[in-house]
Amino acid sequence: MKQGLVTPAIATALTNNLSSLQDTMSNLDRIRSTPLPFAYQAHLRMSLWLYLFFLPFQLFATFGNLVIPATAFASFLLLGFLEIGQEIEDPFGYDANDLDVDSFCLHIEREIHEITAHHCPTPDVFAFSPWNQPFAPADRRTAEMLLKNPTQRYTVPDQDINLQPGMASIRRTLLNSWRTVDRVTRDS
Repeated sequence: MKQGLVTPAIATALTNNLSSLQDTMSNLDRIRSTPLPFAYQAHLRMSLWLYLFFLPFQLFATFGNLVIPATAFASFLLLGFLEIGQEIEDPFGYDANDLDVDSFCLHIEREIHEITAHHCPTPDVFAFSPWNQPFAPADRRTAEMLLKNPTQRYTVPDQDINLQPGMASIRRTLLNSWRTVDRVTRDS
């Protein structure tokens, strides 16, 4: 910014995005490095095993001889949930069920390389090109034509003089452009 390479608005946006990235990285690192406390894991496992131990005595009056398969099925479900919780506790590792963060980062790196591989022209090259018609198709004037008289407020060409100039006229032009594009590109 001191050398005039970046405007203050862009520098602010970059700083905000970097701050957001840093916050996100901190939150992800906190998730990765904060396991469930051992006391919680031990208490959960012990209470689940005690529940499963006493479950057949609770179900015998209702199920009779089917208490063994019913207890086995309930044990399979509840112990499965316990193991799933243990497996997804750290989603950023290299196990089979972990997130493929390396692939995500590689994809982002490739996209950044694609973006930065091309030379960016200075804005005046494309802003004042005859192909740049900011309000097309409703207004076919180029950006250079619109800026010829900077003191005059924007008005829609070939429209009633009594129409309000400025932002209201810009809104009307954008709405007319949208209607034209919608009409031309509609399937039916």
